[in-house]
Amino acid sequence: MVLHGYVLDRYHGMEKVRPLLLSTLLTALLTYSLTTPATYGHIQIVVELLAVGAVSYGINAHLATTIPSIAVSRDFLPISVGIINAVGYLGSFTFGVLGGYLVDRYGFNAAFLGCSVGAALLIPLLIMLRNTKVGQVQIR
Repeated sequence: MVLHGYVLDRYHGMEKVRPLLLSTLLTALLTYSLTTPATYGHIQIVVELLAVGAVSYGINAHLATTIPSIAVSRDFLPISVGIINAVGYLGSFTFGVLGGYLVDRYGFNAAFLGCSVGAALLIPLLIMLRNTKVGQVQIR
């Protein structure tokens, strides 16, 4: 989170989405690497899981706080942050159930592949967010 904050301070406005795109791609690749056999054994897996957790937490925190404060007018900031958090928790619940099913039915590789695809699906959404002119329309 601290590293994400330091990097995001270098960007202004909606350009703050750029580092989040890179972090999302890194999360997808790191999660996908968990489906391949570990060359260095359990130490490699633990380091990769720690990296995935750190990067994905930074993405989540900034998507729920920094980006709405830039993209949304002050009138709608609290509700937008609440909706983003609610959707995040809904996704956590859904993958908690779906991930357990995937592990039971197909093994851990399928669950990690599902996480990797989920992270990769966030990339087009971030690109669309970066290219839109959100926050300029005032609803009264």
